[in-house]
Amino acid sequence: MSIEKYIKEYKLSNRSKNLLDKKIKEIKKSKYKKFVIILNRRVRGQQRPRVGRWKNIYDPSQKYKNKLWNTIIKKLINEYDVDFKVKRNVKFLENPVYKDISIKIKYYHKIPKSFNDVKKILCLTNLMKVDRIPDIDNIEKLILDTMNKRLIKDDRFIWKLGTEKRWSLKFKCKIIVKYRE
Repeated sequence: MSIEKYIKEYKLSNRSKNLLDKKIKEIKKSKYKKFVIILNRRVRGQQRPRVGRWKNIYDPSQKYKNKLWNTIIKKLINEYDVDFKVKRNVKFLENPVYKDISIKIKYYHKIPKSFNDVKKILCLTNLMKVDRIPDIDNIEKLILDTMNKRLIKDDRFIWKLGTEKRWSLKFKCKIIVKYRE
């Protein structure tokens, strides 16, 4: 439905119409920025929480998340010259992203050496789909947990999320974070 139909349906007053017009213009004027982060490494999936010897619950992936975050922040500092602050030996963005966040994750899985030439060609042309671990939801969870409260203010601001797995000659993970200023 167009905006005019909604205005008629909700019977907006002139004051409300003006406010609506002002908000629409503000949104259309705003620019979108993006970070493209390419990790030339294998990304493990998020592991389930475990119960320790003394009945404490811990996340076995936490150490890996910290390493992954250090790699991401180095790339951001080198390529985008972002401002960051250090809190408890962890680097955070000075102003985390929080408006209209859209994230796209492309995970490239290395083709096994055991594949014959026909299978390799099928993999590289994307006719043969990736059926290896880590699962796609575990990749998403790990990356989103890693960036939450560091690059992104909170993951509730993410309105669009897309993830895909593909075959490649080497492991790689490409993360595209698009947001409104």
